Amino acid sequence: MNRYAVVQEIQQRAADVPVGDSIRMVCPHCNGGSTHESSMSIKRYNETTAGFICYRANCDLGSGRVALFEEDGKLLTAKSDAISKERPEPSLFSLSQDAVDLLTTKYHMTENHIRYAGIRLTYDQRIAVPLNGPNRERPGILIKKEKELYRGTREYSTIPAKWLYIRGDKSNLASWYRAYRHNKKNSSTLVVVEDVLSAVRLSDFTDSVALLGTHMLRGVIEDIKRQGYEKVFIALDNDATKKAFNLVRRLSSELPVSVMYLERDIKGMKHAELTKLMKHYEVI
Repeated sequence: MNRYAVVQEIQQRAADVPVGDSIRMVCPHCNGGSTHESSMSIKRYNETTAGFICYRANCDLGSGRVALFEEDGKLLTAKSDAISKERPEPSLFSLSQDAVDLLTTKYHMTENHIRYAGIRLTYDQRIAVPLNGPNRERPGILIKKEKELYRGTREYSTIPAKWLYIRGDKSNLASWYRAYRHNKKNSSTLVVVEDVLSAVRLSDFTDSVALLGTHMLRGVIEDIKRQGYEKVFIALDNDATKKAFNLVRRLSSELPVSVMYLERDIKGMKHAELTKLMKHYEVI
């Protein structure tokens, strides 16, 4: 669907939203990805305007406002400049004690993990994790909601579980972490995971990279190849094992890659359990 048609679709849906309310829907531009998630939020500001945003990292629609009605009630035609790709960079604040307690109890993180990852909070008490490029550049920020912490005015259910603020190029978007929290490649093995918190936990043992989902961009593959790892494990969450095998088949001609089976997500494992997993796969 072209952008003109996308905006018209948003207009049609927004016209049915009561003033002051918001809805979630499948984005007509990216179709919610392979899982068709309801990644778009539409907010009806008043009788004549509504705002929209798609929270998927790989969707380039961005955010913007659309006009809805003329005085005679006729639906206006959207213009190509109705879309703005710009999102304001979120302001970040120091972690509260409640946030530290959640990270240490729910995700078994230490102060060293938190400091290394640079984890902070947004104004409404969502977890904010700066992303790391392969050379420690900062391509963006992951914002993740936690029900135990959230203090915003918006209804919790209308906020996506996570969204990304991205600076510039997305062709190799991922977040890299190094063994023993070094700043550059520090192991012969790389473990590829879905989420940032799992990748941070793996810094106790090996280099890791968070894909920020289950899809591996071509730019990320090239970054891995340039670093010359002897072993690359695909360790997606336990509900994405089929996707892990598909990735291995896709990459087997380019990388020394295999699947690391997970009974549960790495970020939820205690240190002893994660150590046992790393020893089983001869990472350590």
